[in-house]
Amino acid sequence: MGLCFDGIERLSKEYSEELKQNPIERELMMTWMGAVQQIHRQNMKVNVVANKFYSMLREDGLSEEKMIAPRMKSEKSCC
Repeated sequence: MGLCFDGIERLSKEYSEELKQNPIERELMMTWMGAVQQIHRQNMKVNVVANKFYSMLREDGLSEEKMIAPRMKSEKSCC
């Protein structure tokens, strides 16, 4: 949804005459803006939790190598 909203913002800059002839309804634009803001806030929360979780794993002695290596071994043995 954010990608679509970004595209519309670009359209308004690059094709302003076309948008004047075929405007996007204000209610739809406001709905999109609200949805984009909600998604952005939710993503920020998820990023905070993911960073905390990653920090906890590192504090417990798990490195990226230890987390990735077992997965790679199991992928090789499956085929």
